[in-house]
Amino acid sequence: MLRTNYDDVTPAREVGLREVILTIGTYLREARRFWYVILLAGVLLGGYRAYRAYTTPLRFQASMQFIVSNSNKGGGIALGGVLGQLGLGGGGGSAGGVNLKRVMMFATSRKLVTNMLLDSVDLAGRNDLLINHVIDNSGLREKWDDVDSYYGVREVTTDSIDGMTPIERSILKGVYAAMLYDPELAMINSEINEDNGLLMITTTSFNEGLSIYLARELFERLSDFYTLESTGQSMASVALLQNKADSILRELTQAEYSLANNFDTRQGLTQQRDQVARTQLGRKVSILSLAYTEVVRNLETAKFTLSTQTPFFQVVDEPIRPLNRVKPNWIMVALLNFVIGAIVAFVLISLRRLYLTVMREEPAA
Repeated sequence: MLRTNYDDVTPAREVGLREVILTIGTYLREARRFWYVILLAGVLLGGYRAYRAYTTPLRFQASMQFIVSNSNKGGGIALGGVLGQLGLGGGGGSAGGVNLKRVMMFATSRKLVTNMLLDSVDLAGRNDLLINHVIDNSGLREKWDDVDSYYGVREVTTDSIDGMTPIERSILKGVYAAMLYDPELAMINSEINEDNGLLMITTTSFNEGLSIYLARELFERLSDFYTLESTGQSMASVALLQNKADSILRELTQAEYSLANNFDTRQGLTQQRDQVARTQLGRKVSILSLAYTEVVRNLETAKFTLSTQTPFFQVVDEPIRPLNRVKPNWIMVALLNFVIGAIVAFVLISLRRLYLTVMREEPAA
């Protein structure tokens, strides 16, 4: 049976405050030794970023502020009940209020933005696809020239995604990504004020007209898209009710003409079989009249309910000329990036010191 001699086990050494302070002092002395490296790193990064900020052209910023309201108070349940009574199934939407985050998610969705980019727009006397205007007035063209991307292709020539070449599709995806996510070239920003429900779409570009167009067009497309998405099923159900009402009306009209024709052709001479036919036609007219009245009543109820479900987009403030001009503060950019560069250099120097310390330690016997 093996026995363990606990006397031979070396207990783990606790690190005291004194050793922590000495270790930190060691790294600080190492940083002081290589102060010129830290200074050079800060100057290079700060200078480069300051130059980029200083040479960046002025950008024009347009803001579209609006609110979205919905007076629906259970209308979806009411509409579903009406359609259920008619055997058509429910068509109501959600009975809750407007989800503001969901609204703004649609504003920056790829489908909405890319469809907008493929529209033809006349800006500065030039009619072209919006995506080409964006490329020219966002800094993307200069960025692509620096990296020689897209194999020399610099514009999109068709408004149909199916008709695009693979490179043009790549351009479309690249423009969309840059407009929303590029930290330097982002053109679209969306904000939500949770306190008062105010929504804001802000667009930025090198062209004043383009900034205004993007802000207004995004608002219009968002309004149409969200309204259709919120009421599409209910609208389809109302259309179904309308078709049913029209069908019953046509059949009722035909039955009424048939009954009148039966009276006219007999000129008051009534036979037993004619009386049976008149009775049947009269009953059919009564049934169809009752059915038509009921369907029309339900149709009007459904239309009213649908109107309460339709979200209402109200503009609070829209962009007007002249727009605010924005340009990076190159001094603040230089200071911030100088600090970042110095920190990065200090971390690298500390890692180097740690590596040398570990490598010099002799392995335990």
